[in-house]
Amino acid sequence: MMSATPRALIVAVVLAMLAASAAAIALAPSVVVEKPDGHLAELIPTTLGVWQSMESGAEQVSLFTVDEEGGNPMDRAYDDSLLRSYVDRDGHVIMLAIGYDRVQREEDRVHRPEICYIAQGFKILSDSSVSYNIASRPPLSIEGRRMLARSGPRLEAVSYWIRMGNTFAQNPWTSRAYVIREGLAGRLHDGILVRVSEIIRSDGDASGSYLRQEAFLNEMLQALAPAASHMLVGVDPPTNHDG
Repeated sequence: MMSATPRALIVAVVLAMLAASAAAIALAPSVVVEKPDGHLAELIPTTLGVWQSMESGAEQVSLFTVDEEGGNPMDRAYDDSLLRSYVDRDGHVIMLAIGYDRVQREEDRVHRPEICYIAQGFKILSDSSVSYNIASRPPLSIEGRRMLARSGPRLEAVSYWIRMGNTFAQNPWTSRAYVIREGLAGRLHDGILVRVSEIIRSDGDASGSYLRQEAFLNEMLQALAPAASHMLVGVDPPTNHDG
């Protein structure tokens, strides 16, 4: 017959295991995301105001630090992505790149464009923060960045933002801090990179290109369905002043 002491010990161990399991379930992070149905290729229209999608001869910079087939284990595919070029009536070409991840974890986050550009042979000539002003009611300000990058003769003006949950990540340190803080609170948010760029002839063309890019981003957000706009900016979709 089993003595009382071993029996009590077994019961205590079983209860401890059950308590640990319950605690693990209670502390398991919950995914906070409402991604609209459909792929980005379907959610982002091919016509955005004065901009029309086109087949571009210029190859876009990858959303990864190396090509996916390069075998870098640190790279992984986004849950959804889109690379598309648009042209206006004056012949200006804007390249749009979007990468979406349903869940942001410390080891699994949206790739920052400056890192991807450098990894693909570009030198970053300038990099600064910017607030993109979206023509909406109420006004919407999106915290992002602008950079100028060169690879050989190719000079590219780039504008982008990274949304994680309901915040915009300005640098890798704030991104890491946000993901860790939310993870400890039991929340896992989605993340998205929205990047636009234009190949320009000289440094002096950069300011005009950045203005075009911001106008393009305005046109895009105004053209999107509410759920798709929310996906890109993480807040209620903007309403046009003329609407």
